[in-house]
Amino acid sequence: MASEQKVIEHIVLFKVNEGASQEEIDAWLSALNALDSLECVEFLRASPAVATNSSNKFTHALYGRYRSREALAQYSVHPRHVAVVKGNRVVEDLLALDWEAPEDRSWFESCCALRIELLKPQPALEQAERTEVSEVLSRYKNLFPRVLSASFGENISPGRAKGFGWGFLCAFGAFEDLQEFNNNEEHVRLHEGKVIPKVQETLIMECRLEIP
Repeated sequence: MASEQKVIEHIVLFKVNEGASQEEIDAWLSALNALDSLECVEFLRASPAVATNSSNKFTHALYGRYRSREALAQYSVHPRHVAVVKGNRVVEDLLALDWEAPEDRSWFESCCALRIELLKPQPALEQAERTEVSEVLSRYKNLFPRVLSASFGENISPGRAKGFGWGFLCAFGAFEDLQEFNNNEEHVRLHEGKVIPKVQETLIMECRLEIP
């Protein structure tokens, strides 16, 4: 039996310099979003946060999807990417996290909102507890009809993750669907009962996406 195709999910949270002008920020976001045209990129969107949790100092997020670790590596050193990253004065701080996930392109064209959650596991978690979190979050697409896609995984790039070891992403067809999901009693029960007790810290960011 053929093995399931895996892709790489790539999340970067940015804190924008308070002294940056809106024109500089808009130009920086446009340059980031233009990287979606690179051959090594399956999907890429960068946008400001609409909402964050209280511990989150970051203001913007980039989500990218790559066919393999090699494709992500190609993206990282691509001259256009390097020029955007090193050629601006907009970003004050960032956090980046990557994980492997099953291939699923079905939601790309209809996604209008993302809920990003980065989690820092408790250091002494048993493997069974880690597995429980993975099983709970991996079922979100089946549990909640308004979730177009749900992706959870353990970070494979610790260098810029600031200790965050898990990434979780939910995609929605409308921002109103995301808001309804946040108020869903089953989601709140699972998150508060099964996930939060297993982590030291979470960073949550909600973003609207423009369909090009």
